[in-house]
Amino acid sequence: MRFFKFIFILAIIIFPLSIISGQNSVIKKVMTKMVIRQVHNGVSGMMKADLFYDNVASKMITHFTYPLEYLVITNNKGELNIYNPIQNTIIQKQNFAYSIESSQLFYFLSHQTSDLGLKKMNYSINKTSFEKDMVITEWKSNQPAKKGDIEKIKLVHRNQNPIYMSYIDTKGQIKRKVYYSGYQNIGNVNFPTSTTEIIYNTSKDTTINKTLYSEIKWDESAVSTYFSYQIPSNAKLEK
Repeated sequence: MRFFKFIFILAIIIFPLSIISGQNSVIKKVMTKMVIRQVHNGVSGMMKADLFYDNVASKMITHFTYPLEYLVITNNKGELNIYNPIQNTIIQKQNFAYSIESSQLFYFLSHQTSDLGLKKMNYSINKTSFEKDMVITEWKSNQPAKKGDIEKIKLVHRNQNPIYMSYIDTKGQIKRKVYYSGYQNIGNVNFPTSTTEIIYNTSKDTTINKTLYSEIKWDESAVSTYFSYQIPSNAKLEK
């Protein structure tokens, strides 16, 4: 598979895996191993990577090791660099969507799990309900939604930890589900080591992404030369 074809996985790399940033976080560095499995139209695939997050430098480096080796480097400004060490080529993008501060899991380790960024995305609580040990909040967009856009989001908490989100469009159809599980204490933060995302592209087209985190280390125990990794200055820029 050609290197540029890996761009399609940016939604997995950046959005689910961007973690901790901002002044509210007490954790300075995190490193973890990741396994990402995807099933789409009956075809399955797997990627393995090591993640290095430097909160002080506001930078995250994701070193993919399988099935191909490459590195994804991004920061809080949304500056994205995808580097292929075999071909010594680099792809550059910039968009706030790529920022390490634009993801949902950013809010886990910055103690903002009550809304997982929904207020920032201009959603407000429409109603709240309770079921056994769960608190269920329904959030509605503060802006008029166009046909087919996401209008409502359901967020479910158990023991103050988010365990489920669903994204509902203007027709009342669920377009995306996210499950959080396997919570592990990291410093003074509960972090989900398993995230399962189901995307309903069409009625017959579904994509399932599952991300597993392991061997999580932080602060003094997070030691690696990849925290200071720099792309070679002679890397060829791909258009």
